[in-house]
Amino acid sequence: EIYRISWLSSLLCAIIGGFWLLDSLKDTVLATTVGLEWQPKAKVASVFVTLLVVAAYNALVRRISKPALFYVFGGIYAGIFVIIGGLLAHKTIGLENTEPDPRRFIGWLTYFAIESYGSLMVALFWAFTNASVDARTAEASYGLVVAFAQLGAIGGGGAAAP
Repeated sequence: EIYRISWLSSLLCAIIGGFWLLDSLKDTVLATTVGLEWQPKAKVASVFVTLLVVAAYNALVRRISKPALFYVFGGIYAGIFVIIGGLLAHKTIGLENTEPDPRRFIGWLTYFAIESYGSLMVALFWAFTNASVDARTAEASYGLVVAFAQLGAIGGGGAAAP
């Protein structure tokens, strides 16, 4: 059991730490690509995008096990962030082009992906964990898992600080 709890603790640490690193980029990417004046609209729209992602999750949760669904959504987000990284490195699509334009899809995609990731992946992690750990083990070990989540928040936030 210690191996599984160590794995789950490390996984949540990476999810939380990764989110804080990504979250530090969200507004900068939006400001550079779309324009900071669009941030209020992006915040409102991100609520609806996140609702759509949650609706997709709810549609799939009856067909796919929660652990498998966690891996599916984790893989989708990993793919999205790899694509975003590549596009942000592009000379005209990415951050080298400092001319903001609300039609630059990469800014919106980055903002919505980071917002929905932060809202969804922690909840999916707990659904995954609750489906794969018995109640006795959960009671004995969730404190350790949460402690590692705090380490992720400190590490991710610290790595993002200038």
